[in-house]
Amino acid sequence: MKILKKKNNRDDTIKRIVNYLSHFDSKYHHYILNGNYKSIANWSVLNEILFFEDHCEKVLPFFILKYEIDLNLRNKKGVSFFHLYLLLLFYHSGYRNSEKVDYFIDLLRFGLLPNHFMIINHIKIYSLLDVLYLLQNDNKKILPKGFFPKSLDLTFEKLSKENYDKIYLNLLMQKETFFHVKEQKEIAEWDHLTIYDIDSNEKLRKYILEKYNLPLKTEKIPDSIVYLLSNIDFYESTMETKKFPLGITDEDTNYIFVNPDFVNNAQLQSHTFMKPIENKYRFHQTFFSNLIKTKTNPFTRNKIDEKTLDSIMEHHHTIFPISTLRDNLEEFPFVFHKTKNKDTQIGIQNLISFIESFFIINHPYNQIFRLQNLKPYEIKYLSYVMMSETKLFPSFEKCYTKTNPMELLKVFLFYCRSKTKYLNVIYYFLEEIFQDLNCYDKIQHFLEDFEEHYPQIFDVYTSRFNISNSHYFSKFIKNIYLIRKFHKN
Repeated sequence: MKILKKKNNRDDTIKRIVNYLSHFDSKYHHYILNGNYKSIANWSVLNEILFFEDHCEKVLPFFILKYEIDLNLRNKKGVSFFHLYLLLLFYHSGYRNSEKVDYFIDLLRFGLLPNHFMIINHIKIYSLLDVLYLLQNDNKKILPKGFFPKSLDLTFEKLSKENYDKIYLNLLMQKETFFHVKEQKEIAEWDHLTIYDIDSNEKLRKYILEKYNLPLKTEKIPDSIVYLLSNIDFYESTMETKKFPLGITDEDTNYIFVNPDFVNNAQLQSHTFMKPIENKYRFHQTFFSNLIKTKTNPFTRNKIDEKTLDSIMEHHHTIFPISTLRDNLEEFPFVFHKTKNKDTQIGIQNLISFIESFFIINHPYNQIFRLQNLKPYEIKYLSYVMMSETKLFPSFEKCYTKTNPMELLKVFLFYCRSKTKYLNVIYYFLEEIFQDLNCYDKIQHFLEDFEEHYPQIFDVYTSRFNISNSHYFSKFIKNIYLIRKFHKN
């Protein structure tokens, strides 16, 4: 967008952005801010705030409170707001202080998605923990040359050990894991932390209390955890007979308690639920980001007033994911047991999700997810159509000769970033190709004897096109036999 071209003070920054938004219908404002208005932006308005505003912590709350902000949306570079902020802690001199580190940690409450990776290309896919670890260990090669805007004067510098450890710990408490990093040269002290080592860190103590759903005033935390785990079957059977959170008063039974994970509320502590909204609904604190983003009560669809939202933001700064006693049984006595994500498919799923974000703007109901499951002959057919029907996409020749899903995703990612104005053309062909493949699945066993099974084949054709046209039918049959040829070879 390039709304902010130089540093401004808080009021000027807000005024400049609001003035720019005033030229558009209000229903598009959040798309413009998030960077997905009409197409995916290289850098969103929120990204520009990070680049050109020394005191982003004074500007961002204004937009978070008033607009539907999504800090997880990736820009065309493949980075979300969270990813970019973490990168700037290493590259931007204005971010090399504890205040900026603390604000990054504070922002995690605004809906950091688990396993939501930074995508540089089809191979360089990084979690937040990957980025933190690799940059701190002097591996600056994770970013391509010319990644940041040329107008920025950036220099790389590692974090202090104190700030590195603080971010590392807080990411672990948000269930972040390593994905790209397979082996660590240095194992952080937090990786082998047990429930017996938490007394010195107040935030970590709060995390453990909420992780095991213990009262805030619990003194002998390890003993309480051991007791609960030793009697877990009895504990769970007792909780099944209850429906209200632990530690509530009689007055609280008039409220409706809601948590997003559909865990029995009786296993959760009452202090983890927010104050009543509409004097009736008490949402679990993990609803925080959804309420702030949508500004709507998900039960009644009523708008939440700005004063209530401001109060919620003021009172909920540390929010941890929900976990039950049985969830933690496998990890005991370690605080963080699974720090490495061994799901090999999660990287491909992130890549598919990123590619889909380019199409979803104009085609919310799409089939992009099918790309990862295409068979070799289906990839060959897709590539052939993309090459033969138009000269706009010659790179699909790579997939024609190398028919594997990763090569296909690589080509799609290339065109999403470099040929944005032709994405609707790609989408049109893709839908037609999927329709051809669907029809082939239905009639492939009829093709051995075309004349005998002509009625069934023609029925499939008419159900798709709703028209009897010899030219269309001829083209349809030609495509079906082409798919068959690729399938048989």
